[in-house]
Amino acid sequence: MTSPLAVLLPLAWQSLRDPREAASAVLSIGVPRHAILPAGLLVVVLSVVLTAIAEMLLPSLPPADGAAEARRLGSPFALLALLGGTLLAYVFGVFQVGRAMGGRGSLLETVLVMVLLQFVILVSQVAEIAIILLVPGLAGFFAVGVAVVALWINVNFVSVLHGFTLMRAFGAVLIVSLALAFAALVMLSITGAGVEGAA
Repeated sequence: MTSPLAVLLPLAWQSLRDPREAASAVLSIGVPRHAILPAGLLVVVLSVVLTAIAEMLLPSLPPADGAAEARRLGSPFALLALLGGTLLAYVFGVFQVGRAMGGRGSLLETVLVMVLLQFVILVSQVAEIAIILLVPGLAGFFAVGVAVVALWINVNFVSVLHGFTLMRAFGAVLIVSLALAFAALVMLSITGAGVEGAA
C-alpha cells in the first residue's frame, strides 16, 4: 500500500513547479472520501507540532500570531483548535464563494486541494526551522517568499477547482481572506472584552 507521504511529497514538489497540474493531479487521484478529512486533521496536527518545536528551539523569537493566541489561552490544544477552525472556515469559504461566483468544485474537492496546499506550507515550515537554525538572517526573507508562493499556489488551485480564470480565482481568494480577517477581528474584540471584564 502506498504511504500518504509517497503521494503527497511529489505533489508538493509539483505544486511549486506547476500548481495547476498539481491540482488537476490531486483531483484525479480518486482519494477515498473517508480518507480526506483525516488527512486534513493530520496536516493540522503536524503543523501544531512543528510550531511547538520551533518555539522550544527558538524561545527568543516572537511567536506567530496563532501561537501567541494559543499561549494566551494556555494550551497547545488551543492552537490546534485555532488552526483547524481557520482551515475549516477557509475551505467552506472557498467552496461557497466559488459556487456563488459560478464555480464547479465540490466541497470534498475543495477539502482535497486545500489539504495539499496545507501540506506544501507544512513542508515550508520544516525548511523555515532549518533556515532559522542555520542562517537566522535569511528567515524573514524566506517567510515572505513562502507567503507569496503559497498565495500563487492557492490562486491556481482555486482556478482549477472551480474552472476560473486566475483573476477570478484571485478575487474569490481575496473575498474569503477578507471575510475571515474580519471575523477574526470581531472574535478577538469579543474575547478581549471578555478577558478584560473577567479581570
